[in-house]
Amino acid sequence: MTDHNDDLKPLAIEGQLPLKAVGIENLKEENPKHMPPNRYLFPWYARRPTPAARLAVLASVLPKGVDSNEILSLMQIEPRFDIDVDLAEYVERKKATEDERSGTLGDHYGYPRPFESTPSPKQRKNLHEKLRNHWDGELPTVFDPTAGSGLFH
Repeated sequence: MTDHNDDLKPLAIEGQLPLKAVGIENLKEENPKHMPPNRYLFPWYARRPTPAARLAVLASVLPKGVDSNEILSLMQIEPRFDIDVDLAEYVERKKATEDERSGTLGDHYGYPRPFESTPSPKQRKNLHEKLRNHWDGELPTVFDPTAGSGLFH
């Protein structure tokens, strides 16, 4: 008898994910002043926050062992300048000082709201290369968990 689990590829979703940093982004999105525009279009009873949905999709196709910094970067959760700590730690530090900020959340965190950004052409090229290497030369087919609610750009 053949074990079908032998054919399964280890995925990032099985490893350590930057859950706290993504949770912070979910909280930021819940603020009515910072909701994505599609939240105003129609009431969707089970809509998921953009960061959580992006993490679920990426971690479901990326190989196990992908660095959390790379995942956060692909999700557009990273400042537009060099930092001296990993991205998850940076986001957590910024959350701790959020109430003391002067200016917008984008100014405070050093990056725009992630749902307003998409990976650069270079990031997409590197992502596709990594995925093709992991998935035997093919890009994986991804089911849209948002049922077309316009969550991904």
